[in-house]
Amino acid sequence: MQLSEDICRYWDMRSDGFSDAVLHELGTRGEEVSREVAGRLGVVPGSRVLDVGCGPGFLSILLAQRGASVTGIDMSEMMVRRARENAGNFGLDIDFRVMDAQKMDFREGSFDAAVSRSVMWGLTEPERAYSEMVRVLKAGGRGYVSDGNFYRRLFDPRYEFVRGEDASGHERFNRGGVDFGIMERIAEDLPLSRADRPQWDFGALCQLDVSDIDVRIFRRPNVSGVRTIAGFSAVFSKGGN
Repeated sequence: MQLSEDICRYWDMRSDGFSDAVLHELGTRGEEVSREVAGRLGVVPGSRVLDVGCGPGFLSILLAQRGASVTGIDMSEMMVRRARENAGNFGLDIDFRVMDAQKMDFREGSFDAAVSRSVMWGLTEPERAYSEMVRVLKAGGRGYVSDGNFYRRLFDPRYEFVRGEDASGHERFNRGGVDFGIMERIAEDLPLSRADRPQWDFGALCQLDVSDIDVRIFRRPNVSGVRTIAGFSAVFSKGGN
């Protein structure tokens, strides 16, 4: 319980700066991401979509702009506030709620699609979040998860990556002088800091009622010059063979 509270407190503090980062990315990469996610999921106007760990609303806004009926959830109350403000500024009607991705209040089969971006790594029980995503999807519904080996370097030096031009982005959008060391200390106790991904995620999905798992990976050079898996995206369908 204490770890979850610490996580919420950190993201509450980061909400203003993270919102700035999201608005910047909406302007620079929004259309590209929107096409990829909507295309891989088959999202069309009227699709019921759940954004798991919505933060300030990046994916929620992109999919709502395509006509989807979007619900976004996040454990951080301040992130949900920023998401509501951002959606309002875009003239979008999105249902944002404070809710734990690892214990959702929705009925089984409530959504046509579920998305999650850079969320699983920061959860105390990511396997439960995957299970909940699948539960709330309708039969044949599709899920999308984009994540990475964040903080894996704390336990495996192979994941110490060369800093690229975008490495300062996190710092550039820091408002209020938030100490990023807080999250590093939290990450030491998070299960996925010790897991090689997406291998772990594929295994977790194979334990659930899903099929057609499609995983795409991207690599970056680590400090030894070896191209190592830094991030991935996974798409899956509920039910099937």
